[in-house]
Order: sequence, then structure tokens, then C-alpha cells
Amino acid sequence: MSGRGERGGGCTVSVAQGEESQIILQVGDAADYAARKDAYHSQGLKLVPVNLGREAFIVNDAQLIAIDDQNRSISLGLSLVVFDGKPPLSNEEAAAGIEKAGSEILANMQAPPSA
Repeated sequence: MSGRGERGGGCTVSVAQGEESQIILQVGDAADYAARKDAYHSQGLKLVPVNLGREAFIVNDAQLIAIDDQNRSISLGLSLVVFDGKPPLSNEEAAAGIEKAGSEILANMQAPPSA
């Protein structure tokens, strides 16, 4: 696991399936969200709206960007690298998993701290 710095908090976790596969989570603010959304849109990437937070999109079936009502944002991406054979997940399965995990992350960000 590794951490992030300048663009808010985040972490990268290695995934056992495939070679050099990772799940990457970054947490930021409204400016981080806007920068990601604008960059992906200008690159012509596929942005599919999903019903999470104030606004959210699945990007190219492998990443979720979302912002909540308190201007907290997340970027959650799955990078599956497979050199020989088929990936362990279809694009649809990857997108559904990222959306579900992102929903749980947003819910936990809003939950009051436990006593």
C-alpha cells in the first residue's frame, strides 16, 4: 500500500489477480473533482452518470469519480493488468464493483465518527 500527497489523501492497494493490478483511491475536494471531470471530458473518455452523491460518473468502466453535498470528492479506480489470458472481470463487472465500492466509501465519509 502506498500513500498520496499533493492532490488530497489517497492510497494504492495491490490486487492479487493479474500482474501489477491495483485499486487506487484518492479523496479530495470540489476542485479535485472538477479537474478530473474536465480532464476526462476533454480527453473524450466515456463518462457514464451514476446515482451517487451529488454527482458521479463511471469513467471507461474502470474508475468512479464522485462528489458529495459537502464538496468531498473521491476517485476510485481499478487497474487490472493481465499479460496472458483473460482479465478476471468483464468491463461490466469492473464498473459495477467500482460503483458499489464507491457508494460504500461515500457513505462512510458521511457517517459520524464512532464513539
